[in-house]
Amino acid sequence: MIFRIPSPIFFANIEFFRNKLTEAVGFNPLRVLRKRNKALRKIRKMLGAGMLQVTKRGVLPTGDSSANDSEDEDKMEDLDLPSDYSNLPVQVNWNSQLPANICVPRVPIHSLILDFAAVSFLDMSAMKGLKAALKEFIRVDVEVYIVSCDENILDKLCSCKFFDDEIRTSMFFLTIHDAMTYVQRKHPQEDTPYKDQRRKTPTNTKVAENSFASVMISQF
Repeated sequence: MIFRIPSPIFFANIEFFRNKLTEAVGFNPLRVLRKRNKALRKIRKMLGAGMLQVTKRGVLPTGDSSANDSEDEDKMEDLDLPSDYSNLPVQVNWNSQLPANICVPRVPIHSLILDFAAVSFLDMSAMKGLKAALKEFIRVDVEVYIVSCDENILDKLCSCKFFDDEIRTSMFFLTIHDAMTYVQRKHPQEDTPYKDQRRKTPTNTKVAENSFASVMISQF
């Protein structure tokens, strides 16, 4: 998915930008992250109690699959952190059916491209909000790329220590075509989830065709 940003981002519109981005992708990444982390807690608890068993067919309940969903208030803030898969005997596929009637919203996209061509200014509030938004998507396994970013903006991000172990300079591409080519090579067998939804496209979005994929382009 390509999301076009038609103006500078600053303290007065950063939350509007984040809300519009969430509307465009069709899911709230922070909500998905919290649901996933709650699910991992429950799976660990049930495995430890012998209520789930690892088999060749996957993880299956051994009997009563009900578990106490009450959360330790001291650990609620951990739900916003990256999902911890350490010490799990199985790999969790969030797009498949989970055991014990555990429900987690599915993420319909694997890549998000932010078009920064019109972003000529970015203040500190915007950088903080943008960084938080990017981390939310990255932590639910959505690859985020930024294209057509002004060199001065990129220099400012570097000088303000915007980058870390999760947000890296490698997510920047010169053009949309460069980013799309990279995404297509990385996911050659995966169709875009918007391919068959042209008639359902909202009036403020449009579908663009190119030589290798159909993508939804949206802007706020």
